[in-house]
Amino acid sequence: MAQSGAAVGYLSPAYTNAFLAPSSSPAKANKLPVASLRNAATRTDLVPTFQNAALAAGTVAAPTTLVRARVQTNWVPIVSNPTLGYPISGTSEIILSQCYANPSATSSIVNFLNTHYHSNAALIHGYGFDVVPATFLSEIGNDFLSDTHGFRLNIGNAVVCTGPVQGR
Repeated sequence: MAQSGAAVGYLSPAYTNAFLAPSSSPAKANKLPVASLRNAATRTDLVPTFQNAALAAGTVAAPTTLVRARVQTNWVPIVSNPTLGYPISGTSEIILSQCYANPSATSSIVNFLNTHYHSNAALIHGYGFDVVPATFLSEIGNDFLSDTHGFRLNIGNAVVCTGPVQGR
């Protein structure tokens, strides 16, 4: 859609600005600007850096009880009007099944997620994004990558992934 005059739209930091995402050649070539926004609680103007997004996401608590952990929307933090950080911050999710018919698929997915959550910070920061907040990371590991809490939400759980649900 063509605009005459000023307009606001969404682009991920990977496509906006060379100082946010040094690996983005389109941003370098086009010198695309980004908006500083005022955080209402701190009354400071902030740019959309991964550090400021991390401050905003860090204000939300991860689900730690069985009742909260089983509700999928509790894993998608709503970071509107945060007390710290950039006022417009959000998350991305990875949607996966819990049960797989092939045990090697199960272990491959768990290994991929462990690597993704624990080894890619420099790459993710290079694109202007931040890693999962520590409180969420801990609970993801406890609930989905192992069964530390005993909630039976982990990928490939031997009790849940038997019978007709196997391979779903």
